Amino acid sequence: MPGDLVIDGAQSPEGAGGDTNVVAYFFGANGNIDVELSDGTVYTRGELTLQQFRNLQALQTSDGINFTNLAAAMPVFSIAVPNASGLGAIAWGGVGNPAIVSCA
Repeated sequence: MPGDLVIDGAQSPEGAGGDTNVVAYFFGANGNIDVELSDGTVYTRGELTLQQFRNLQALQTSDGINFTNLAAAMPVFSIAVPNASGLGAIAWGGVGNPAIVSCA
């Protein structure tokens, strides 16, 4: 189902129980996506990356979540993890629009 976090048993870390379920996931300030399983296992499952642009006003969206017109927005750096290459860290509740991550 779209939007649900699904962990394939083959993707679980070694030692995790066979009948475990995802009970929580966390986005760290460094971009790590950590998953907690019902057996208490916590592991990093992915990494969030960010892109910086020179002309934010050129970014266009029709749904408030996905952006287009990226070339006109003039990307500055190649994609990087938060808190690196001049990008900020991920901040909880730092922005009114949930589609945009607040960077400190």
